[in-house]
Formats: sequence, structure tokens, C-alpha cells
Amino acid sequence: RAAARREAAAAIDARHAERTVLARELHDIVAHSVSVMAWHAATARDAIAAEPRQAAESLEVIQDVGKQSMDELRRLLHLLRTVPGEEADAITHPGLDSLDQLVAQSRAAGLPVEVEGEGEPARLDPSVGTAAYRLVQEALTNTRQHAGPRAHAAVRVVWGADRVTLTVDDTGTTPATGFHPGHGLGGLRERVTAVGGELTAGPTATGFEVKGVLPTARQRTTASRWRRAR
Repeated sequence: RAAARREAAAAIDARHAERTVLARELHDIVAHSVSVMAWHAATARDAIAAEPRQAAESLEVIQDVGKQSMDELRRLLHLLRTVPGEEADAITHPGLDSLDQLVAQSRAAGLPVEVEGEGEPARLDPSVGTAAYRLVQEALTNTRQHAGPRAHAAVRVVWGADRVTLTVDDTGTTPATGFHPGHGLGGLRERVTAVGGELTAGPTATGFEVKGVLPTARQRTTASRWRRAR
């Protein structure tokens, strides 16, 4: 009976952990996508009469971001519908290979973003790559939502021998009465910690900084796309 109770308790814990993971994924997908789409919807509304071409470009961004979000949501639904014990089909997870697209979306939404890299890129395990992607996504989303209209951001990727350090700084408004992390940063810290990394986040003298240190896999890659400044 004691063994049965332990097994039942373990099953409940596993389901709770799974729900937490899915909740983090949903937050990351929806918060980023909705902020980008809302900005472009407002731009299209203001420009549709005087600048129809700009309005059309904003509507195209909304369409692209909406499609990407739906693809990610379908991936989550696939995970929910997979029968326990069955091997799920190959599922793609966003990683640093998708960083260009993520930065382009933020730039298109009116946030100037600089990107630079240092060191020789290494292979990341899928879970680590996803954590790295979500770190940058959450930081840029928060900058767009909270840093003010004149803010700009800088993303820095530094590759070391056995780790990669990602730093996202912005020049936005610093909280006047202290910093209190929300659900997004709290979930991000759990995600980063779960893959063996560390996360720090808080106000700086010029804005706000999110910094994560994540482990790299042993096998290195010959890719060098993030060695140069952009």
C-alpha cells in the first residue's frame, strides 16, 4: 500500500511538472506573438489611408507571426495528445538557429535590436537550445512591453569552452519602486535551471538586463554565424 501511494504521488507530481512546462511554453508563445501582432495592427490602422504600402507590410507581419504561433501551438497540442509510452513524431523546437527571425520580428515591431557574437559556436542539446531561444524571446518581449517607445536592445552571444552566455540589455525605463519579476521571468528561470544553467535579471543603470549561462554539448560544430557583430 505504501508503494502504491508513492507511485500515485509520483504520477501527480509528474503531471504537475508537465502542466508547468506547457504553461511556460504557452506564455512564451502567446506573450511574444500577441505583442508583435498588436503593434503591427495599430500601425496598419493608422497607415491604411495615407500609407497603404506600410499597412500592407504590417498585415503581412501579422500573418507570418500568426502562422508561426499556430505551428508552435499545434506542436504543444501534439504533445498533449501523444499517448504515454508511444514515441512521438519528430518535433522541432526553436533554438538559436531561429534567432535571426526572432530579432527580425522585434525590429519589425519598432524595437531597434543589435546582435553580436563572440567565440566559436558549439552544439546545444535541444532543451538547451530552446531555453536559449526563450531567454532572448522573453527579454525582447519585456522590452517592447515595458521599456517605453524609445528603448532599444542589444543581444550578445558569447561562446566559451563548455558554455554559452546570452545577455540582453535594453535602454528602457527602470522601475522606480523596485523590481519584481513576473511569471515570464520566473518561468524562464525554472527553464534555464532545469537544463543546468543560471539566470540573472534586473535593472541596470541604463535600463534592464537579462543574462543566462547555459551548458554546451561536447561535440562542437563548424558553424560560425554568431562570431561576427551585426
